[in-house]
Amino acid sequence: MTGKLGKTSIVAIVLGLCVLNTWATGQDQDPAAVSTRRKGRWTAPKTAPKAASPKAAPSKARLSDRLRAIRGGAAEAVPALPPAGSGGEGVPSAPSRFQAPGASPKSVDSPREFNPNAAGQPERLRVGSRPVDAPSAGRPPAEPKSIRHDSVTTEIHVELVAPERVSLHRSATWAVRVENVGDRATPPVEVVSVVPASATLAGTKSESGTVVHRNEGPEHQAVVWAIPGIPPRQAVTLELEMVPREARDLGVQLQWRVQPEALAARTVVLEPKLDVAVSGPSELSFGEVGTFTVTLYNPGTGPAEDVAIQIAAGESRAQPRRIGTLAAGEQKTIQLDMTANQAGRIPVVATASADGSLKVEAEHVVVVRRAQLAVALTGPKVQYAGTPATYDVVVANQGDGTAHETVVSVALPPEAKLIAASTGAKVVGQELQWSVGELGPGTQRRMQLRCVLAKAGKNSFESRAASGKEVAQSTAVTQVELVADLKLQVNDPQGPQPVSQDVEYQITITNRGSKVARGVVVIAQFSEGVEPTAAVGQEHRVVTGQVLFDPIEAINPGQTITLKVKAKATSQGSHRFRAEVQCDDIDTKLSSEETTRFFE
Repeated sequence: MTGKLGKTSIVAIVLGLCVLNTWATGQDQDPAAVSTRRKGRWTAPKTAPKAASPKAAPSKARLSDRLRAIRGGAAEAVPALPPAGSGGEGVPSAPSRFQAPGASPKSVDSPREFNPNAAGQPERLRVGSRPVDAPSAGRPPAEPKSIRHDSVTTEIHVELVAPERVSLHRSATWAVRVENVGDRATPPVEVVSVVPASATLAGTKSESGTVVHRNEGPEHQAVVWAIPGIPPRQAVTLELEMVPREARDLGVQLQWRVQPEALAARTVVLEPKLDVAVSGPSELSFGEVGTFTVTLYNPGTGPAEDVAIQIAAGESRAQPRRIGTLAAGEQKTIQLDMTANQAGRIPVVATASADGSLKVEAEHVVVVRRAQLAVALTGPKVQYAGTPATYDVVVANQGDGTAHETVVSVALPPEAKLIAASTGAKVVGQELQWSVGELGPGTQRRMQLRCVLAKAGKNSFESRAASGKEVAQSTAVTQVELVADLKLQVNDPQGPQPVSQDVEYQITITNRGSKVARGVVVIAQFSEGVEPTAAVGQEHRVVTGQVLFDPIEAINPGQTITLKVKAKATSQGSHRFRAEVQCDDIDTKLSSEETTRFFE
């Protein structure tokens, strides 16, 4: 009995070991070994799955090997999607809490997480040298500043939870969970689930975003889940309900990509500009000083540097004037006094320049009106000395401007004696002046003067018209001729005279001219009945009825020569007395005759 009992105990122990092994193998294939779902929160398994026992049931062993083959990549390959692009596509990283030890990242339940870069640090972009505040809207910064922009990629965890076993033609749920473990909201995320054609996609359910189905060829189909963004420290889930149509393992591949984060640095571009304007009088008189204002303005958004301005009027050119820097919106004013020394339309041009090939120009036209004086003096070309001569003076304004404070003057030649002049004349020394005042364009004034010239030869009259710097001159020349002008005067006895008594006759010769009369011959003659008896005043000869005086050598201008002749009548009646004066030097012959009555 003891032997039977011993054999029975050994058999029981062996059977117990088999049962324990079978239980252990079943535990290895429990779906909870992959993932469990409790109270709406996804948790990882506490222990990693054990390797399959060589004594397990053949069917279970084959299923476990198949799962391990899928995890290890030895099963039928599932084609991957093409890379989604740089920067945002999911890249396998360290195993997550849902990944079995030793499993390949390509396993159906192998989650992927987004890693910002190889070093695991956020990418940063820095513009400039130091961070500062951005400029106010509509107004540039007062001085150049740096602007800093940082790009920090968001970290996400992607998990795929799949059932370990599913019956043919029975639906099951695959869950995709995307969690934002970072402190910033994620950009848009795209998750692509690639499902073999051996299963039918019965439906999808997502907490956020949109889901689109698309065919990837005859062997596979894809579910594209577009998530607009995940807030920090939150997760979203997509459920895929699928029904197997063939008795072979389902391999689901998961890929994702994060939309590349756009990083932009906005730099304010400052544009300097220049504007210039010229203002001033539109009309000036010649020689007048005008004040012109030149205004420089920078209507741009940046400072205009090395500003210079050049101002020119007409044919004149000025050196550039350095202004320096003109800030945005700044205005500077320059005032210039310019003398109008050119007549006509004169452009005043201001040219401003600055760095950056900035150059502007402004023009202001001023009309310079000029009075153009003309004076004309006319008089006799030849005049005998001592005789009055008349001269006319005409002053005219032939320009387009008004002549102000116009003065007309005439300088008299030496020894000229003024007799009369037009109203307003004033004698200043040897000069005669008229104050004409304003003389408008196209107008004229006339003056007149009379004088006696005494100096023989050319007598020059100088006339001058002046208005400010406007001057006109004119000259008139008169040739003065000297002439001996002799005047003969005979004085006979007054009343009747007795016969046989001496009677005196007086002969007076005056040179009223300006020239000496030379070789003057005087003859005294009596009619019959009267005979000369004596004469005084000049050497003479007495002949019958005549007294012949010797020639007078010279009679100066203004000189008077008096000759006296005595005569006696021989018979009563009216007797005649005749005196003759002859001067060949001046081709002059004078005679005078008087009658005297004699009685007994």
